[in-house]
Amino acid sequence: MRRIKRLWCQLFCLLAIPVCMVGQDAPGTPEEELRFPPGIVRPVYQLRSAMGDSKVDFRIDPPHWWVGMKNPEVQLMIHDRKVGNAVPSLVDQGVKIVDYSRVSNENYLFVTLSISPDCSPGELSITLKGEGYEKTFPYTLKARMPYESHITPVDKSDRVYLIMPDRFANGDPSNDVVEGMQQKEIDRDKMYFRHGGDLQGILNNLDYIEELGFTTLWLNPVQTNDQPYESYHGYAITDHYQIDPRFGDLTLYKTLSKALHERKMKLVMDIIHNHVGDQHYFIRDLPSEDWIHQPDTFTRSNYKSESLFDPYAVEEDKKILLEGWFDHHMPDLNQTHPFLANYLTQNTIWWVEEVGIDGFRIDTYYYPDPDFMVEWTHRVKKEYPDIYLVGEAWIQSMPILSQFVEGNPTDLRREVGLLDAVTDFPLYYALCEALTTEQSWSGGVSALHKTLAQDFLFRDPQRNLTFLDNHDLSRFLSTVDGDRQRLKAAIAFLFSTRGIPSLYYGTELLFEGFTNPDGKVRQDMPGGWSEDPRSVFVEKQRTTEENEMVHFVKKCNEVRRDYKALQEGSYQHLLPQDGLYQFVREWGQEKIWIVINFSKEAQTLSYPRAKALLGTFPSSLEAKDLLTEEKVDFTTPLVLGGYEARILQVLPKK
Repeated sequence: MRRIKRLWCQLFCLLAIPVCMVGQDAPGTPEEELRFPPGIVRPVYQLRSAMGDSKVDFRIDPPHWWVGMKNPEVQLMIHDRKVGNAVPSLVDQGVKIVDYSRVSNENYLFVTLSISPDCSPGELSITLKGEGYEKTFPYTLKARMPYESHITPVDKSDRVYLIMPDRFANGDPSNDVVEGMQQKEIDRDKMYFRHGGDLQGILNNLDYIEELGFTTLWLNPVQTNDQPYESYHGYAITDHYQIDPRFGDLTLYKTLSKALHERKMKLVMDIIHNHVGDQHYFIRDLPSEDWIHQPDTFTRSNYKSESLFDPYAVEEDKKILLEGWFDHHMPDLNQTHPFLANYLTQNTIWWVEEVGIDGFRIDTYYYPDPDFMVEWTHRVKKEYPDIYLVGEAWIQSMPILSQFVEGNPTDLRREVGLLDAVTDFPLYYALCEALTTEQSWSGGVSALHKTLAQDFLFRDPQRNLTFLDNHDLSRFLSTVDGDRQRLKAAIAFLFSTRGIPSLYYGTELLFEGFTNPDGKVRQDMPGGWSEDPRSVFVEKQRTTEENEMVHFVKKCNEVRRDYKALQEGSYQHLLPQDGLYQFVREWGQEKIWIVINFSKEAQTLSYPRAKALLGTFPSSLEAKDLLTEEKVDFTTPLVLGGYEARILQVLPKK
């Protein structure tokens, strides 16, 4: 029956009725007018066949490779009309064809090369010959860059700045509309449309990012998203090996990487293994029917991570988590397919070698096949043992979140994850609770303490990526009802607590907005476009309130930079009392005492209670507030105003 459905689907395609033009939403609905260009509506779900497209351009992925890799083999995915009928051959003493495989779609051929350790860089000549097919093509093997000079893995000393490229700055208006791409419209008044931001715009403003004090740049995906609608965010990739032309090109991306490294800064790449855009060439011309998950009717993922570990879960719930689609235009990839698994893994390695990527943020980490994710991590770490791998796991449970990180002590499912770190959503939700709810037995700041008390679940929680907001969350200033003092308290906590802090662009400029929908938190940076009346990249053009917050972020970055104790020092805290949360971080001779009032009322610090944390009465110490440079006299009571944070360097009195 499914085969018959696919045949009807193929006939449908042959009749040249574009999938993106047929949808479930009636034309003219408010959502369609906001979200879709004229004539485009949400695609109808359909079962896809692998019968083979009649119009195919010759393509080989990866487009080139390197000699001297730890894994000597590379799988070539060759795409051309009826290439599956061919037999590959080459004459090169340093390279051998160890395997070649066909799939149900005759437009694909998978060829595995083995590259000997003493092979020299150069160009191979590969011949494909078979019934009705003959072609010879060159394939380049490059020399690897020295590991130490090519990448600098992200570590605990780093501070990360997250940018959505389409919304940051338009440095090259000539690429706003690119001939031949499906979505041609630029409309800054519509949150779902492209706005024109690009890599050149980021390059033009690296001084701003560096002056803020950040060491690492994390960009939402920059690979091609040639979709008919909602392609600005980057999470519907249609070409794994190309930079989206509306952002720039590979040369420009490499220029950005080089410019960052010259500034002693780092680059984190956002990658997605779970899904792609439905206009990807290997979706439009599917290699095999099991390349993607294809339920009989459209089935969205349930997004429930607990299904992986729940001892009472039914298999169906786990299946929907792993095989359900993310959205109508984002087919769910089947990573158990060995050729696809190789494709995705090699793509990750390719970007490191080609560009010098210093770390990866893996989108929707727990949606793909768990065994694949473990094998992917093994293979990436084999080539780059120190590279930083952080998985996005939108999970509020610390026990479940810890399962994806290497060395977790409970190990509920053997080797479900070998990551360095995860995005710390439990800490984010606890911080929101602390700054929006009065303290109770388990609520308010008590939730923050309870969350940190579960750090024993991680081998090294200080590598987790911490944050106040991101492109999927409400702006933190809106979460705290527009209260700038509470935002300051949150930033002070972020830069002084354990973990690697990340800040979403615009937080330092008091951006507001709730995710109803996500586009409302993906604003343009004023001044990133030539037509903007002012530029927030220029201090004199910022408001007094904006400059105050920018300077505060700079100061927090400086304090984090200057004190090893705040980067990776030990951590001890007291149970919160009257809304006051205090903790001490130590590294060698450095001792930093952080006190934050999570109450709207002023609170007086209890010195006898602080003795348990400091090991002595504060009166025997002297201190400097690292945020204000003021000396602190412990001979009088220390009073903290509502939502005030103090970061105190304490030393014995001379």
